[in-house]
Amino acid sequence: MACLNCKAETEGDYCSNCGQRTSLGRLDMATIIRDLLSFATDSDNRFWSTLRHLMLNPGRVSVTYVDGARQKYLNPFNVYFLSVAAFFAVSVWLGYFSESVASTNAQLQEIVKESDLLTPNIKELVEQTSSFTAVWLKELAIASKPLSAWFFLLLYRNHGRNYPEILTFTLYLGAQNFFLITMIMLLETLFSATVFGGVGFLIWGSYFILSSKAFFAISWPRTFMLALPAFIMDWLALYILAFTFGHLSVLGFV
Repeated sequence: MACLNCKAETEGDYCSNCGQRTSLGRLDMATIIRDLLSFATDSDNRFWSTLRHLMLNPGRVSVTYVDGARQKYLNPFNVYFLSVAAFFAVSVWLGYFSESVASTNAQLQEIVKESDLLTPNIKELVEQTSSFTAVWLKELAIASKPLSAWFFLLLYRNHGRNYPEILTFTLYLGAQNFFLITMIMLLETLFSATVFGGVGFLIWGSYFILSSKAFFAISWPRTFMLALPAFIMDWLALYILAFTFGHLSVLGFV
């Protein structure tokens, strides 16, 4: 019998080459739901292992993956895409995303309009960047990570990590942040409390510091010294892309 997935000749209920069931009928909703439940409840699933260690051992997933244990966790690109999807799905569902972005965008544009230090051209560029970010935030969050990795490479250039390794770290770190914010949003909704502005930010910063300490294996004083520049550079990468593509969109190139 030939496996429908990998075409290898096999016997029994499961393919000995790829592990897929050999007796498959026509696809129906029961099969789709069963596969979904299997994914969600499988204790050996790499997604849950990756998520658990991202939350409980900041930086450890990056170190383990870079050091060669590649089958223990999801690929950094996959887990980052999943975290971004989960964050925006939950934030839209809760109404958090549209309200937060609209409020932030309005506040920023109001500050820019009232500023006497900015020229009219600069004000226009800031407003363009703000509007572009509000519309394309999901895409910018994904596209900015390679640039963030270059910034981190410059910042941590004397700590023995190359660009692919640091890109892996920034992707896992970004996924960790998105999952963390998603859980905070759910807790805020569940308990009708607002903690993200205070306690949530402290938790987020703590994860950032612990992850950097574990991955770059540096002293605590140096970890704290580089944490703020690294945090700023991570956000700067996103706004550089927003500024660039926002301006190009106004010029008609995007």
